[in-house]
Amino acid sequence: TAQRSESRSEETTDDGPRRPPAPPRVSNKAGLNTFSWNLRYPDASTFQNIIMWAAGTQGPVGVPGTYSVRMKVGGVTQTESFKVLKDPRSKATQADLDAQFAFLMKVRDETTKANDAVRLVRNMRAQIADRTTKLPEGKRDAFRISATGLENILSAAERAIYQTDNRSNQDPLNYPIRLNNKIAALAGVAASADARPTDQTIKVFELLSKELASHLARIQRALESSLPALNRELAASNLAPLVASTDEPPPPER
Repeated sequence: TAQRSESRSEETTDDGPRRPPAPPRVSNKAGLNTFSWNLRYPDASTFQNIIMWAAGTQGPVGVPGTYSVRMKVGGVTQTESFKVLKDPRSKATQADLDAQFAFLMKVRDETTKANDAVRLVRNMRAQIADRTTKLPEGKRDAFRISATGLENILSAAERAIYQTDNRSNQDPLNYPIRLNNKIAALAGVAASADARPTDQTIKVFELLSKELASHLARIQRALESSLPALNRELAASNLAPLVASTDEPPPPER
């Protein structure tokens, strides 16, 4: 059945960062265990303290059809099939639903690209800060100056992809949403009814994807041109090189 895209709830505390909940997993305790699938495919990538307006990172709902569940216990694998049925009130054809699902998967994957780019920028920023503090004092200023050009390019791309001024859920009222939010919001548009995505929705997705690709290419070029020289400076002081990674850096110590 059609379901609207909703923002994922996050764990919020007064003295720590907001983090998305851990993905559900099957319990392996002895006895009877139950796992309830919400019919959604895996979510898009996200990051700590993400704030989006009228959009989220939830994966799309699976289309009607036959699925299978596989369980491996004690070296023995058991498989069982089950069916997801179409809403009997829906007039959409299977082809309509398949086209809708394919589009929603593209939106999810493009949202992942955008959010992973933000994670990459923040990871590189944390690595640069870490290496700067570990360099001999006499080499820190030179390294900091060398890294400034790379950081400026990465930060500009981050601001284009995500609204970095957001601090609370109401901030999008004052600060315009950026690319990751615009792309993710298309899921809500396309999933609002059992129907193929409209030509207009597809066109907007193509325009936003092209814009995102240009920022991702700019990030890649900056890394390729800057990392070798920076890493030579680090190697001269026997420090670990800077490595492009989308792993989230640990939250700053309070």
